[in-house]
Amino acid sequence: AESAGADLAHDDVRLVHEGETEPYSTLARSTGSVVDTVTPVDLGRLIDCEVGGVSAYRLGLTQPIMRRAFLEAHAIRYDERLRVGEDYLLYLECMLAGANWIQLPTAHYFYLQRGTSATSGPLVAALESKLTVCTEVLARPALAPTQRTSLQRYRRNLRAVLAYQRVVEPAKARQLVRAGRAAIRNPQFVRHLARELPAVLRRRWDYHVRRDPHALDMLR
Repeated sequence: AESAGADLAHDDVRLVHEGETEPYSTLARSTGSVVDTVTPVDLGRLIDCEVGGVSAYRLGLTQPIMRRAFLEAHAIRYDERLRVGEDYLLYLECMLAGANWIQLPTAHYFYLQRGTSATSGPLVAALESKLTVCTEVLARPALAPTQRTSLQRYRRNLRAVLAYQRVVEPAKARQLVRAGRAAIRNPQFVRHLARELPAVLRRRWDYHVRRDPHALDMLR
């Protein structure tokens, strides 16, 4: 990263299931996004990975090394209002400030997938916070047109996922009346459900019928 003049650089991630000692794959292999050479990361790729575009690669799960001088020069800090997703929004701020970010083809970082991790728990509050921050960022007058377009796409995705989770979370808790009311108040739920349903059914089949203990992992 030093020789390339990068402000941020991340490698691939070795994935380890909780209770196991050896990685079963890497983030890039699991999501079909293997790179063979040092590859630049731009704002479009960062947002595409978050909203489920052409790649299922999760940049938000990586741990970039950052130049402290870059963060200090642009007064970039974690948003303390967020309990989940604060790292992703920090990366977003870096990209908007013009950071040079590279992805390395090697894998050195280990990611332990826990069933009780923050990313597997309730998401409504976290999504509401992320949506608030995204809307505030979009209000900045200095955004370039391409940046604004990418961020608008990110906000649309947040709204759709939030509408979905507002119904799913009470449904999982067997609060069916609350879930029904949420479905009426969030019409985007049906569209998002239609998109997610094939993958949900496939995961349930693998877990209950094929007895795959990892079928419900978040990376699926």
